[in-house]
Amino acid sequence: NSRKATEDSALFTPMTHSYHQAQAMPQAIEFVSFSMPDIALQQTLIQAHQLHIPVVIRGLIRHSFKETVMVLFQLTKEKNIDGVLIDPLWFRTFHIQQVPALVLLALAPDQADSGCLSAGHCDDEKSYDVVYGTIPISKALVLIEQQSGVASSMAKRILDQGK
Repeated sequence: NSRKATEDSALFTPMTHSYHQAQAMPQAIEFVSFSMPDIALQQTLIQAHQLHIPVVIRGLIRHSFKETVMVLFQLTKEKNIDGVLIDPLWFRTFHIQQVPALVLLALAPDQADSGCLSAGHCDDEKSYDVVYGTIPISKALVLIEQQSGVASSMAKRILDQGK
């Protein structure tokens, strides 16, 4: 796959900043990249949609909104699923260096934000659990629950909601 997402760009800062202020932080976030094979990316988008988990990419394909939207449309058109968020700041906040990665926050659903999110830097030992690899999202949630990580109760809650 020859597509390559661009690195962090000031172009995204206002958009991500306003998103973080306008909406409560999700309980889980799936990080992906256009460098992933199309089938893996499509399956991840479908699974995330089914579990109401937002999907985040770092940047645009070749700095082009048009090309990025076209690729996303091709991946999602037949499945009637949501698109993705473009947020390089979340990649930094959660120290995501490889994808796919599922981040599960150790927050109660009614908590708006934690200090680490406002600071733009989270300590994974206290704030969240992360699972890397091309495995079904539900299996990643089960792993977090079984490993009794800081977000194990959140994993159980999401799995129970998805039943």
